[in-house]
Amino acid sequence: MDDFLRRLTDADKIEDKDTRIDSYVNLFQSVKYKMGAESVVVLLKMISFFDDQYQIHYHLFNHFLMMKMNEEAEKFIERLIEETSRFNEMSLKYPLQTESSERISAGFREKDFTKIVTAINESPGRDIGARYFELSIKMRDAGIDSIPEIYFKKAISLSEGKAKVKMILTFCSTLIKMGKKENAKNILSSEINSSSNEDSLPLMYKLAALFEEEESVRALAIYQEMEQIDPDFLDIKEKISKLTNGKNRYKINRLIDDKEKDDSNIHF
Repeated sequence: MDDFLRRLTDADKIEDKDTRIDSYVNLFQSVKYKMGAESVVVLLKMISFFDDQYQIHYHLFNHFLMMKMNEEAEKFIERLIEETSRFNEMSLKYPLQTESSERISAGFREKDFTKIVTAINESPGRDIGARYFELSIKMRDAGIDSIPEIYFKKAISLSEGKAKVKMILTFCSTLIKMGKKENAKNILSSEINSSSNEDSLPLMYKLAALFEEEESVRALAIYQEMEQIDPDFLDIKEKISKLTNGKNRYKINRLIDDKEKDDSNIHF
């Protein structure tokens, strides 16, 4: 457990409301505008404790700008534009973390939603999938259950190649821990169908492993398909041998059982 998560976990355990809020605020002060994902996590943790959430919405908006997660930043415009004087005060104290800050500020002064969105998207980000993925992991580890699944899916949709495969496997492992094994199977099946052979192998291996305990025939079929693509991938030869031998033993046992049955009570 890293220092941030340890401090957050300690704050979560505090029963006194005011002391708990102070702990969240102190933690936020140590990471704000330096560690984007961590800052967002703390803000989400403390937001329900405030009746007036304007400043938290501003910080969320500004941190998403900093991380170039423009689509997420846009979700806060409607709330922030209601009180432009407060927005101006906040932006003087905590300047907007984007190259388009002046145009965004002008849009807020004019209460022009479209102008703000246009200005935000003048600074597109790169590797946005990776940013969604990082935030998903931080939220998951912090115990924020309401958002990570959405962000995981967003991260996957914005990524490709080995990075995408890693995200899918991590997401599926998370779903399994949440008791959503069938969801994990469905996602793996869908992503396998839309992936190249090279990228699909780790996903097929994971799917086969999920089937092994319940549907060994399905698992064997997947391993055999993998063997056609790359016979040396991990331990699939051993997997196939194990499942094939198990299948043969089952057939032999059935034959023995059939021979030992007492058919004397069957009348024609």
